[in-house]
Amino acid sequence: MKITRKELMKGIVREKRIYKEDKNIGQTLGYTIMAIIIILLFIGGYTFFFYINPITPLKPELQKPAPDMIEESIEYVGNEMGGYKLKEHPITKELPKIEFYMTNFDKIFTIIVEDGNVTAVEGRIADPDIRMTGKKDVLTEMLDSADVKTTVQRLMREHRLQVELLASQPELALKGYSSFYDMFGGAAVFTGAAIGEEFIDLDGIRNGFLMLFMSMIVLFVIVLYEVKK
Repeated sequence: MKITRKELMKGIVREKRIYKEDKNIGQTLGYTIMAIIIILLFIGGYTFFFYINPITPLKPELQKPAPDMIEESIEYVGNEMGGYKLKEHPITKELPKIEFYMTNFDKIFTIIVEDGNVTAVEGRIADPDIRMTGKKDVLTEMLDSADVKTTVQRLMREHRLQVELLASQPELALKGYSSFYDMFGGAAVFTGAAIGEEFIDLDGIRNGFLMLFMSMIVLFVIVLYEVKK
């Protein structure tokens, strides 16, 4: 049976309508995926640049105290170690907390970082992130050092200063402790394991976030190209 011109035109119109509807569905889906990617990029970027690998804030300039001023000395050393880079936990809002146990005086001091300001007080605090243990002369050496980070590394290699990681690795990363990686890398902790091995996962988390961030950007470009076709 011969198809009339009118029937043929109806078929063409119907096919165009179906194609247009399919295209609209595809574009809607594409824009939805793009919106999700943008949200994920924002969340991932914020987490990465403000917590995992934060933009370095201005270092507070603290006057070097006298050695007999214990709390002020701990604050100075903590600031020189890079404590001012630490951030509150983005979800729990818990502040970074470092415990320093002075063995020859049997005293415990707590370092708390808030808005880049390092504060040390005598006494124990619940659930510190890191515990540092050493004698008073260790604190004095760090205080007198022109390069506190290098001195910390040497004292740890000599087993005169011990560092124990108490918080979980994700929590340490989100509070900005990945900035301590180079300083603590390769020295020994209480368990006998290399603290560099403990912190390497924090470095991996940082690199993983960066790779994920870049992958999301590539995916966004691909989806945008497909939608615009």
